[in-house]
Amino acid sequence: MPSRLAFAFGIFVLFFAAGAAAKRPRHRNPSTAELVFARSPDLRGAPDPEALAKENKIADDDRLPRIEDGKELAARIKSGFLVAVPEHANGFYLDRHLKKEMRYIAPAALAYIEAISGAYSNEFGARKKKELLKITSLVRTEEYQRKLARRNANAAKGNVPEKRTVHTTGYAFDISTKGMPRAEIIWLADFFEADVRQCRALAIYEHKGQQDFHVFVIPKSASAPADRPAARAGGPQPTFSSIVE
Repeated sequence: MPSRLAFAFGIFVLFFAAGAAAKRPRHRNPSTAELVFARSPDLRGAPDPEALAKENKIADDDRLPRIEDGKELAARIKSGFLVAVPEHANGFYLDRHLKKEMRYIAPAALAYIEAISGAYSNEFGARKKKELLKITSLVRTEEYQRKLARRNANAAKGNVPEKRTVHTTGYAFDISTKGMPRAEIIWLADFFEADVRQCRALAIYEHKGQQDFHVFVIPKSASAPADRPAARAGGPQPTFSSIVE
């Protein structure tokens, strides 16, 4: 009899332990977006309504143009305000779906693309045999943006000034993160966070839908008003300035 009681008690203990283990919360690894925003809070964008407003305020304060249509785009290219972006270059390539007439950007923005893609290639290029950063968007016209907004819910809509896209200034571009390893996304986020803190660029990590980094390069001629974030010591490295200077 005692042996039966002991056996029954052992079974009860096993069931109790199993039930307690089942109720214990499982450990969940943080997502890539959670890691990025924990390390780089300035890259949090949509659905934050302030993200576009910040970009547009800088663009308006610096009196950057808003390229309306193909005619103005051609004029800006002819004047040198926009320069051609090579289809393939060291560390980056252009999305094949990017319209040929929109493969242009402001010289300062192109220098930024070359700087970050070069640094990225030095960091990760030895592990891959193909081009690294995929550029999915450069300059756009207001006319094109209106068409895009009608078929893409994520596209900025220019119904009010603070909700316009800054791609029409020639100072913005997008880098795709689709299929990119987590470590590389975090490296890029650290790079952008450092430059955001130094008021050299604004960047947004769009982890839903588009899956990219949207980057707006702040022109050197832009002033640094009091409402912009001040440079903070100890931020992630490297920065754009440390590479190109």
